[in-house]
Amino acid sequence: REPNGIFLTGDTAQSIMRGISFRFRDLRSLFHYASENASRAVHPIKIAIPRIHELTINFRSHSGVLQLATSIIDLLKEYFQNSFDLLPEDHGMFPGPRPVFLQSCQVSDLALLLQSNKRASSTIEFGAHQVIIVQNDEAKRNLPEALKAGVVLTVFEAK
Repeated sequence: REPNGIFLTGDTAQSIMRGISFRFRDLRSLFHYASENASRAVHPIKIAIPRIHELTINFRSHSGVLQLATSIIDLLKEYFQNSFDLLPEDHGMFPGPRPVFLQSCQVSDLALLLQSNKRASSTIEFGAHQVIIVQNDEAKRNLPEALKAGVVLTVFEAK
């Protein structure tokens, strides 16, 4: 009933479903189209084209996580520049360690790394903050037993 009473939020860099992309620029185009059509109607109404407010302070993640996310988004910008809105870099409210990212290693080595966090000499900050993120449910089911003791999430569950 009130076309100008809409409030939308989102993060276009967090689209994780295959085949789905979302950009606020596309949404603005829809509002522009609706505005033109509404002005030519029998009972014309004015539909405002929404402004986009970019939030750059992240209250959920520390700067170590955000630096990793920024490096991934930089790759996305290079290879898929029309798939999401280009936004300013997020900044965290708190400093924090960079995440440990293991591209590949032996299961026994990974299990040892995950268990070594209990030692005073460990330089890896795991503990309650550790999670293993896998691609899908099948990968989760096929995870070696040595790794199933921790928190294991699919990419979708991690969101």
